[in-house]
Amino acid sequence: MKKLLSIILVSVVLLASFSCAAPDIADKKILSSNDIQKLNSEDTYQSSSTVYATEGTYVRGGNNKNTVPSQLPQQDYYFIKYDVIENTFRTPLLKFDISDFAIPNNTQSISLVVNFATVSPVHENFAGQDLKINVYKTSGDWNTDTVTFASLPALSEDDIIGSDYIIKGDVYIDITKYILECVENNIDTFSLRLAANVQSKSEMRINMLGGTNGPRLVAKETDARTFYQPKILADETANKALWDYAKGIYDAWEVRYNEILAKGDYPSTTINSNPDDYTIKTNATMQDQGSKNYTFDTRLVSTLSGFDISDYNTTLDKYGGIISDVKYESTGYFYTQKIDDRWWTIDPLGNPCYITGINHTVYAYSNSEYQTAAMNRLFGSAVKWAISTTRWLQKDLGFNVALALGTGANLLLDVEHGPSTTISTGGAGSYASSIGLNSSDGGQTNFLYNDTMPVFDPAFVTYIEEKIPQNIAAYANNPKILGFVSDNELPVSDSMLIDYLSLDPTIEANRYSYVCAWTWITETTGKLGEEIDIYHIDELSVELELDLANIFKGFVYDRYFSVIQPVVKSVAPNHMYLGVRMLIGGEWEWMARVNGYWCDVMCINYYRVWEIPTDQLQSLQKWTGNPIMITEFYAKGADAVGSDGKPFPNTHGAGWTCVNQTERGYFYQNFTLRLLEAKNCIGWLYFQYIDNDPTDETVENGQKYSNKGIVNSDHDRTVYKAYNDQIASINKNKYALIEYFDGINSSK
Repeated sequence: MKKLLSIILVSVVLLASFSCAAPDIADKKILSSNDIQKLNSEDTYQSSSTVYATEGTYVRGGNNKNTVPSQLPQQDYYFIKYDVIENTFRTPLLKFDISDFAIPNNTQSISLVVNFATVSPVHENFAGQDLKINVYKTSGDWNTDTVTFASLPALSEDDIIGSDYIIKGDVYIDITKYILECVENNIDTFSLRLAANVQSKSEMRINMLGGTNGPRLVAKETDARTFYQPKILADETANKALWDYAKGIYDAWEVRYNEILAKGDYPSTTINSNPDDYTIKTNATMQDQGSKNYTFDTRLVSTLSGFDISDYNTTLDKYGGIISDVKYESTGYFYTQKIDDRWWTIDPLGNPCYITGINHTVYAYSNSEYQTAAMNRLFGSAVKWAISTTRWLQKDLGFNVALALGTGANLLLDVEHGPSTTISTGGAGSYASSIGLNSSDGGQTNFLYNDTMPVFDPAFVTYIEEKIPQNIAAYANNPKILGFVSDNELPVSDSMLIDYLSLDPTIEANRYSYVCAWTWITETTGKLGEEIDIYHIDELSVELELDLANIFKGFVYDRYFSVIQPVVKSVAPNHMYLGVRMLIGGEWEWMARVNGYWCDVMCINYYRVWEIPTDQLQSLQKWTGNPIMITEFYAKGADAVGSDGKPFPNTHGAGWTCVNQTERGYFYQNFTLRLLEAKNCIGWLYFQYIDNDPTDETVENGQKYSNKGIVNSDHDRTVYKAYNDQIASINKNKYALIEYFDGINSSK
């Protein structure tokens, strides 16, 4: 994307517009200086930056529509006229050969230049419009001896490649996009046709071939722009080094940005849920939306038309994968593979495996003393709890992955034939904590200054290179590790661009974030900083036809992933890097595209919907090119009672509150059926194993009062049986349901 405007494309005709809706990105390619340099190779382009037409003529309509040019009145001009009288319609034709056209590296635009020798007064503009000249691409199958007006195709607005107002003298008509398309497709010769845009009695004459005023292509060069380097540091050398550092980060981003653009959209599959399956009405509320009650149409396993579990039979291996006659490469580790149209996780034994997992599988949430005591009373020890719990999760509920962060984190891994898990590497959150910039809010990771992640700091790189090996080296050869995640719920706000641009650079902690953001905005827009009003970014986006705020998210997350992913892969090359457990908000296309570039799977904590909309799942397919995994979702039951004997207020958390445990199960089934239906989803992690403890004062504020678990604080597995039975109905039948939705056995 380097110098989108200042180096090659001041003309906005080549700039793409990005929004949350999935664009056809292949049709909106942005060509960078790298593309220009590629086009400007020594083998092809060595002459001047001006190329004259090789052939030219004009034809007339009406009574002369079958008349060849040699039989028309011979003059020293080509005529242009568009009158109500068809007989006076006149249109020139031009041919060009660009095999020796040099395109300078600092090209701003490429124009067709025609010199208007005479322009009659525009005294009768019948359409009441300004008179312009339109340039049409047209077939080159003509020659001056045989071409006639009647032999030409009708003019079509779809063929217009440029337009400009008519004045006497040289008129520059920008046709950059068309010329670069010809170069990119190795088209050396082409034809153009000229016509006025509206009916008028005005007659225009342009200079014909021969002489310096003849029709020509001109590559207009821009003046070199001074790199934006305002004074942040008093020492000029240090100040320049600071901005040069930011420019280096931008240059690395530009390369990847163009690689992502070149890939375009990935194939996606349509999700066609059967509306007749949604036969249940379920009521629920959201805690931060007051007392408003919502009613949702809901489908369950039992309401699926034509689904009969007795029709299916699957045998599973110790990782929860399907044992069948078909085997895939057995690497000894988990990896993903697309089989036909569906993404799968392939387990260490080479069997297709769909992930049904659970988060925070610990015996004491937030080190709850009450839950620890209850665990010891019931199981006798943490080791015995781990053995009993893994068997219950696997055999009774159909979970094959248990994420164990916190108390007892490694116990589950030590259980023979226990479930797989993911491991956190540490990332932006832990780095910020180490320098006093972290500010957590529940499960989200927040940052001190404008919630900006300090990922542009050179010290961030040093921290990651040191800490990640310490955190994950012990797991690098463990086949039960599903993959590595690096942070949870980092900032995703649409205000991210303004947040970075408005940082105070006099605060040392902000310095690198500030200069990298300002380098990005000035290089991307081609404007100097003083030309940019950060509080009118939306207007600038419209002007440039670029969704700046959306793309800037990609810039920030590209920096994040580019630092962390290579370190993870160097320590654990056989394992998947699962990136960030994203809490998606606002525009998310470029976060997804960048995630697809760096990560094996896109992990999403998904809340505030009864089921994920199909268009969002399809957009993710187009944007990432990789599978997704839902790494958090849950619902609470209004009938839950805490260990203090009081009903849960359920005032914390982003999950729905259902009227009871049965309808809580309805949510789980409805939500996960959509995921099974989506061929780009490889599974989910439910949040969480054990309830928040309302009696333990050591638990952080806000985490005390919600029924999020599948067991209560007393580790009683029977209290939420109505809920867990419905969880099991989905988890244990997932492969049958996938076959039902796909209509075939996709694992084969």
